[in-house]
Amino acid sequence: NLKVLLDSQLKSKGKIVDIGEAHSKALLHRGIWVAVLRPAKHDRHEILLLRRSAHLKSCPNAWGLCGEHSDPNESWEDTARRAIDEELQLSPNTQEGTPRT
Repeated sequence: NLKVLLDSQLKSKGKIVDIGEAHSKALLHRGIWVAVLRPAKHDRHEILLLRRSAHLKSCPNAWGLCGEHSDPNESWEDTARRAIDEELQLSPNTQEGTPRT
């Protein structure tokens, strides 16, 4: 079960730490998962899954959604746009998921 936390409910340590430290110390930090859907035949949808690199420390070779950590003071929408751009090389405004050129 996931619990929704609003930004106003998050308590800060008062400093910015790199993501490696946040992970190693199990610090709560901002990030998102983005589900990219494509209409398919017979009123079904397809979902894009990414395979994580074998060289990653967390969940190597696992399949999952596109995820991204938020930069300090970055909005959720900007984080999602950046994730789609950086991880998928797609523009959220393209039609039918057409790759950005």
